[in-house]
Amino acid sequence: MYTVFLADDEPSALSYLRTLISQKCSGFSIIGEADNGKDALQMVGELKPDLLISDIRMPIMDGIELIGEVKKHYPEIQSVIVSGYQDFQYAQKALQSGVSDYLLKPVKISDFTELMDKINQELGERRHKNIRQMLNDLLLSEETGTGNHAEQIMPRKLHISVIRKNGFPAHINPSLEFLNYSLPLLDEEDRLYTWLLRGRDENELIIVSDGCIVTTIHFKELINNISRQFKGDGYSTNAIKTECNIKNFLPVVSKLYKLIGENTIPGSDQSLDAEAVNPQYRNRESHVNSSLLIQIETLINREMFENTLKELEELFSLWEKEKLPLINMEIELTRISHIILRKYPEMDRKNIELTEKLATILKTGRSHSEIGTAYITMIKEFHNSLPEVRGKIDSIDFFHSIDRYLDSHIAEDLSLCLICSIFGISQSSLSKLFRKYSNRTYTEYLTETRINKSIAIMGNSHRMPLKEIAPMVGYNDPLYFSKVFKAVKKMSPRSYMENQMQENT
Repeated sequence: MYTVFLADDEPSALSYLRTLISQKCSGFSIIGEADNGKDALQMVGELKPDLLISDIRMPIMDGIELIGEVKKHYPEIQSVIVSGYQDFQYAQKALQSGVSDYLLKPVKISDFTELMDKINQELGERRHKNIRQMLNDLLLSEETGTGNHAEQIMPRKLHISVIRKNGFPAHINPSLEFLNYSLPLLDEEDRLYTWLLRGRDENELIIVSDGCIVTTIHFKELINNISRQFKGDGYSTNAIKTECNIKNFLPVVSKLYKLIGENTIPGSDQSLDAEAVNPQYRNRESHVNSSLLIQIETLINREMFENTLKELEELFSLWEKEKLPLINMEIELTRISHIILRKYPEMDRKNIELTEKLATILKTGRSHSEIGTAYITMIKEFHNSLPEVRGKIDSIDFFHSIDRYLDSHIAEDLSLCLICSIFGISQSSLSKLFRKYSNRTYTEYLTETRINKSIAIMGNSHRMPLKEIAPMVGYNDPLYFSKVFKAVKKMSPRSYMENQMQENT
């Protein structure tokens, strides 16, 4: 309901307007009255009404001056002039100064109600725009606090829903632009009391309704209708929390994000109530993980590629029968991707690319089988891109692939046997490779690599204790690390760090 302030020095005129508003204008309530412009200006500043209705001729300060001051200091307040016929020229002047309209005395009921209906619609549209801006600003800033103005203009009660089309967002990319959908997501009656905001990407909506006007039942019907339109030929998951307030808007949105993330099932339309989530979908694990996944890992390590693809097809088929949630699929597919990258360390540079492709597959896939087809295609492309150097164990490229692996796993166990196992090469061949391209034994080269990495760490952190540096480069015993360092650099790590600090000063 919008508030009105009345300013008129005629008691009968005030009484008439008061009666009209109370009996004919259900969307307005009178917040205050004054019989002169000066008192009206002071009270308007304190009460901040949505609408000022003022006579022109009043003592101390007339209506023209009053409206001018109100427009100057409170431009968001709309104003209406009520004047006698003899004041018509004054009314025209008031219109030029920015009043919404004017009415001639005696005020006709039909003219008054028609004008108030128009103002009601204008105030509603402006309020809707302001609330939308505030909600969007909150989402972009991610600040939980709200100002007094926001709490004043916002409905006391909110219904909130997040609607997700298909899978997870590949990248969080909040939009600086408002949604501008041409499809009829909302009918005329709902548009003034419901706000559509973009979520974490273009496949997500956040719906907020005025809980004081939109009932819980109608809100849920509204969300189901929007979900049907928004999903297109995909599937949708929506989560709802009713009867919130603006102070917990962001925490509620975060809770709904989490709810969708834990319960999304590819190909299945779902409506989740934040207060009554079906527990059967929460963190459900696949019953086939312990068998098929182990088999897939074994096949990958044995480089039995075609058999691996067949087992992957079987895995996705079983997941579809189980209606496995997307979050569990993401965990297992990420694990399989890491197993493949471990098997082919020379392709470690593909890690980011595979991660991004998997995120896109999970975002756009409309069913378990569609996700499976896309993932298997990705693995085929990866396999086809494997360089031929795996068959040329004496090549410089093969040496560099091992070198890159050592550099990126320097804190781990890098024994000769382990590296031979990972790269599928004999110990004698590995020794020949390092002699040929580094003029060192494998052990000498690894030691030098570890020491050089420790020097780089010291250069960035002069005061870091040796007990912290040592494990970062693969030495669990700081004393042994110091011994090796001194053998290579002819001084202790501490002396080396002191020399570096002196050179920098």
